[in-house]
Amino acid sequence: YSSSSNVSIPIKQVAKYDISSFDVMPGSISVGSESNIMFSIYNTGKTTLYNVKVAFEAPSISGGDTFLGKIEPGGTGNVDTMVTGEQMTEDDGKVKVILSYEDEAGNVTTDEKELELFVTEDSFAGGDMDFENMDMYEGGETNAVSRIGRTILIIVIVVVALVIALIVILKLRKKKKAARELADDLEDLLSDIDDTDKGQDV
Repeated sequence: YSSSSNVSIPIKQVAKYDISSFDVMPGSISVGSESNIMFSIYNTGKTTLYNVKVAFEAPSISGGDTFLGKIEPGGTGNVDTMVTGEQMTEDDGKVKVILSYEDEAGNVTTDEKELELFVTEDSFAGGDMDFENMDMYEGGETNAVSRIGRTILIIVIVVVALVIALIVILKLRKKKKAARELADDLEDLLSDIDDTDKGQDV
């Protein structure tokens, strides 16, 4: 007796990927500031990477989680994200970059990389009083400038008023002088006419 049968042997492709160098700008930030992290993930294998995600872990930073989704064989996923400084770096400044993805069977694979990002103390921390003093100083300076401006404005108004009054007085004097001269001329003219009439009567 002899028999034959077909046997199916599944062959699992090993997922392969590569990561470009990390571009961190700036490489040092203060608490509350942000840094931009950029890099690329290359699928160098023959199987698709599903649900590709990237997260960043360090006590000094927060945020930056990125979901890239599916990366086909030979494809590229680009990460361009922002992280925020939360507290001053107390170690060597290493930040964990956690990459996770799923294969065709839904199995999750996680890998870790590292980059450097330093977080310094906020230069404005504890400076509330300085800001208040600065505001008071600026307010006092503004008030002083306002007082000076009002004083100059008052002086200008007084000078303009004096000039106008002087011009009016001069015009009035000129009018009075012209009126007196006209009255004198009329008086002389009347006097001449009177003398002429008296001569004719004689």
